[in-house]
Amino acid sequence: SPKILALIPARGGSKGIKNKNIVRVLDKPLIYYTIREAKKVALFSDIMVSTDSKKIKKICENLGCEVPFLRSQDLATDNSKTIDAVREALVFLSSQFGKTYDAICLLQPTSPLRTSEDIVSSIELFFSKECDSVISLCKVDEPHPHKMKVIEKGNVFPLIPDTDSSLPRQELPETFFLNGAIYLSHVSTLSKFGNFFGETTIPYIMPPDRSVNIDSESDLKLAEYYLSKRINA
Repeated sequence: SPKILALIPARGGSKGIKNKNIVRVLDKPLIYYTIREAKKVALFSDIMVSTDSKKIKKICENLGCEVPFLRSQDLATDNSKTIDAVREALVFLSSQFGKTYDAICLLQPTSPLRTSEDIVSSIELFFSKECDSVISLCKVDEPHPHKMKVIEKGNVFPLIPDTDSSLPRQELPETFFLNGAIYLSHVSTLSKFGNFFGETTIPYIMPPDRSVNIDSESDLKLAEYYLSKRINA
């Protein structure tokens, strides 16, 4: 069976919320929810966290998740690309432990509502189709991109040229956004294209109540609301 690495990227710094990846959500560190769901997935060969923070490393190890090395500082800045941390992890696991993988599943801690069922469904979809990647999306209801504007030199223009924002919603194309929950790709796709989007990327569509991406205090409140509903269901 194919070897799949689950990689949870969790750098120490963050712009919006301080120590975002370990901020308390219903009295657990945010990253707990991603580790918990990843551990329910039997299809993963290994699960590891990539972090530059000793504090996050300790929290993850206490949650039973491996952090075999600390991410190098230059891959943990605001401008760092996640793909570089992915590459670093693959090189480390190969050179230190002789481990290689067929596929990699990136699970960002900022998506605490994604479930193990979502992950398993994505993996099944990935291996049932001839594709480079499977990426999670969520449908955009409002505001629709055709209704979005930019302001240039004080004047209002459509974000997408030649779109008509007066059209009724039924006539607008269905649009989706990257909810950040699941990026799944062949390791060869990553090396070839330098990101998780190969030539054929298949969508795994998730509902809004599992697509909250933690960026602000209001996102945290929303995530807590959905998580507590789940506990009491």
